[in-house]
Amino acid sequence: MKKIKYLILIVIFNVSLFAQSGGSSGLFNPRATAMGNTYTASARGVYTMGINPANLAVPLDNTVQFSTPLLNLNFSLGNDFFDANEFNYFFAGTKDPNGDVKGKLLTDADKKRFLALFDNGSGIRGGLSILYFALSVNAGKEVGAFGFSVEDKFGMQVTLPKELFDFALFGNEIGKTFNLDDLASKESYLRYYTFSYARDLTDLLPEGIFQRFSVGLSVKMVKGYAYAKATSSGATITTLADHSVQLNNQSEMDIAVSPDFGIVWDFEKDSTKARNFGPFPTPAGNGVGFDMGFSAQLNDAWSFGIALTDVGKVNWENEIVTYSSSDSYTVTKADTTVLDSLKNRFIKGKGRYGSPFTSPLPTAVRLGAAFRLDKFLDGDFPGRMLIVAGLNEGFNDEPGNSKTPRFSLGCEWKPADWLPIRTGVSFGGLEGFNWGFGFGLDAGVLSFDFAAANLNSVVAPNTAKKIGLSIGSRWRF
Repeated sequence: MKKIKYLILIVIFNVSLFAQSGGSSGLFNPRATAMGNTYTASARGVYTMGINPANLAVPLDNTVQFSTPLLNLNFSLGNDFFDANEFNYFFAGTKDPNGDVKGKLLTDADKKRFLALFDNGSGIRGGLSILYFALSVNAGKEVGAFGFSVEDKFGMQVTLPKELFDFALFGNEIGKTFNLDDLASKESYLRYYTFSYARDLTDLLPEGIFQRFSVGLSVKMVKGYAYAKATSSGATITTLADHSVQLNNQSEMDIAVSPDFGIVWDFEKDSTKARNFGPFPTPAGNGVGFDMGFSAQLNDAWSFGIALTDVGKVNWENEIVTYSSSDSYTVTKADTTVLDSLKNRFIKGKGRYGSPFTSPLPTAVRLGAAFRLDKFLDGDFPGRMLIVAGLNEGFNDEPGNSKTPRFSLGCEWKPADWLPIRTGVSFGGLEGFNWGFGFGLDAGVLSFDFAAANLNSVVAPNTAKKIGLSIGSRWRF
């Protein structure tokens, strides 16, 4: 079990380093996170960046908002199979009389229990974004609203074949074949420079349709600092009649990385590279993306939004490396030699310099509605109550994105102007069910927002399979 433990820990560690927000399931800001990751119709000011640029033109009590690196990040990490209780049961070990920790000896029932954990999926994924700067300026109905932001997004998604663990736990029966085609991963490190503009176009519509209607467009200059994509096809492990193990594999990983990271590849003999860490590394790829959106207010209570985000791609042309394996071979000793062969020839493969390639941005469509309960009740409600709903769906499986639709429902209650309290639930997408919760502290010019994407990770952390945290701050004038 030690080797399985180290495999899972290594993958989780890499996810925490290369996690991404964005797409249809990623986290954007603490206000949205707390409301079940719901945002399309309700995002305002600097919190509209990457969501719906048309909302920039919605009138606010303040003209200018900006955010700095002070308390502005979103992080999430989750998997389909382990919570802390299960991990400790299998891997914590026990202490002998001398105080040494020994690994747990698994019974057949334990092994079956371990494999059953993967019945609902074997994915590991995460989300991390760091907002360095964001600015929104609403110059009025005649001029429009402007936005600008600089944000780093890191990403990784991994799928581990259940049959790989089956092989490690039970070995291979003669004639039995394990299929490992599900093994796949994607990693990325992107920087977005986003320029947005929105305009109120209510006067262009026939009178009485909407109380307010605006459109918005964002142009994103994307700098790609790292990207890797690994796929496997035809991957099998079979034990033959003489107890030798037949390994078949067709796998490939394309990698692009900034030369400033100074990575020396194992196929580069006698090579030395300088590491040049700084705020502006040399990109391995460049790209352009677009967001476009619409925002409409029907009356004092109802408003709606629709947006198409991250339409574009990144061209990777610098420091391209390909690792590939196309093997069919037999291992005659069914012991550690099998695992060594899996590592060196099956998983790692042979490396070489590769050719330029492209990767899509996490394109997604977003629909949303917002309802002001206090407006609907004409003031007969304690404080202000906003109820929001959203539907998000991705067009690809890039980190943070999912082709599975995600529906969310949330609310924000302000019993006092300085204390917004938020909660919401989300269904579908990458994470399935999530229950978010958070609050804010509003001091007028400066406000702070905090949120947990999964309330279970706060109140019962040992039973949670995922965590998500968002913090943010805004200056408003």
